[in-house]
This record gives sequence, C-alpha cells and structure tokens, in this order.
Amino acid sequence: MPPSNAPAIEHLKYRPSDRYPFGIEIVSMSDLKRRPGKNHLYRMHRIEFHMLILVTRGECTHVTDFEAVRCRVGSLMLLKPSQAEMFDAVSDWDGWVILFEPEFLFPVQLELTSDVTLLNRIEDLAQCMHLTRNVSSHLEAAIKQMRDCCEIEASIADVNAVLRYYLSALLLRICLMHGGVTEKALTNPDVVRFRQFKQTVAVNFCRWHQVCDYARALECSDRTLTRATLSVAGVSAKRFILDRIILESKRLLAYTSLPTSEISSRLGFDEATNFVKFFRRETGSTPGIFRGEHR
Repeated sequence: MPPSNAPAIEHLKYRPSDRYPFGIEIVSMSDLKRRPGKNHLYRMHRIEFHMLILVTRGECTHVTDFEAVRCRVGSLMLLKPSQAEMFDAVSDWDGWVILFEPEFLFPVQLELTSDVTLLNRIEDLAQCMHLTRNVSSHLEAAIKQMRDCCEIEASIADVNAVLRYYLSALLLRICLMHGGVTEKALTNPDVVRFRQFKQTVAVNFCRWHQVCDYARALECSDRTLTRATLSVAGVSAKRFILDRIILESKRLLAYTSLPTSEISSRLGFDEATNFVKFFRRETGSTPGIFRGEHR
C-alpha cells in the first residue's frame, strides 16, 4: 500500500475562462503558458473533455497514457475524455489547443453517410497525426476563424451555435482526410459489430472480462466477435478486452493512491492476488514495482 501522502492524479473538468464562457475554448499554447495556476499542465492529469492540439512552432514531447509522442510543426494530437496527459514544460513550442465536452456536439445534425456520429468517427482516428504543411495551414486558419467568432458581440447561445458548426466542420474535415472511411466500410457488418463491441467494452470492462459476455450482449457468437475485431482492430476480442483492463490498471496504479486491493476490486477481480498475477503476466512487472517507477 502506498504512503498516505502519495500524490493522486488531478482530474480536470471543462472550465472555460471568464472571457470566453462558451462550450468550447480555443487558446494558443503561448497564452496558456501565461495563465496563473498553469503548473498542473506540466504534471500528469486526467482530462474529462476532448482536446485537440495543433503544433505550429517548434517541437515538443506530449505524454499520453504512458506514451511519449514526439510532435513537430503540423502534428495534430486528439485526446479523449479519461485519458491522462502531460504537456512539455521544457521545449520551446507553440500551437493551438481546443477544448470541448462531448455534449457540445450533440445538437448537431450532419448529413453523414451512415448513422455513425461525428464523435464515433473521432474515436477511430489516430491519436497523433503528422499533417502536410498545406493541410496544417488550412486547419490553423480554420481554428483562428473559430477564435475570432468568440469575439462576436452576441448572446452566449448564438455564439455557441456558430462555434458548434465550425467545430463540426473542422472535425469532419479531419476525419475525411485522415480517417477516410467509405460508405461501404461504414456499413460493413464487421465494422458495425466492432463499433458496438468497442462501446460495450468502454462501459463494462470492469465487470466483464470474457469474450462470451460481450458476444451474449451483442447477440453473436464468440467466433463472430473475434473475427470482426481482428478484421477492424487487428487484435483478437480477448486481447482488446485485456488491453483496456491493463490501461486502467496502469492509470489507477500510477495516478492514484488506492491500495492494490481496492484497484483489484474496482477492476472486477475476486481476489487481489488474482489481479497481481494478471498484471505481472501482462506487463512483466508487479503492481508495486510499476507504481514505484511512475510516481
């Protein structure tokens, strides 16, 4: 059990600045660095909103869920709620940061090629994309235009409406360029089934650890679910479930002071010893050693 004064990761909720009280915040990294109380950016923290980062000057290393990603001019990072991240406090870099809650996009009705929502499409994109100079310039211009909209003298509701459609257009453009999925692919049975499986895992991974649990919920066979997951994600359904449990295990060990027994219970293990065996088998390390390395 870690000491009682061991640091726990900070959860950041969406709290826009007083100057821009909208459902989305667009801020340059240089402005963000000048804000009072900014030091939490340079500690590992867990976000409860979507975040887009477009690097426009210099290079930096952004850490997300134990992975250090080297970014350069034109790099676009897409972070999702529940992810743990830490900004680069050393490198000299600048860029645009966009923050918004998932609910901000809910009222939008776009004529997409299927019933897949815009947020579903974002989920399918790579976490970091390296854009060409031309594409990066176009996105930066669109982001600046969105920022200019924040200065419009109108009601908050009206400004939110304008920003919502600008953001939707920006995200859809990114999806079409870098997550280009054809209408045929979107209606492919394996793709549809994997999307359902992915969403079900996100909700139930702490209590369902077996493929059969998900197959039963999705009304298909274990073999069908595994085939769909292999086809779309390149891993078996079992591996997909295990990877989600491992990620949450690492987050709880590194960023909270919860004892191993409590983490074990939260993740649906009957005994802490079973959790320890599972963690050692999957990572090659014990929970205690992993926690010590990431404090």
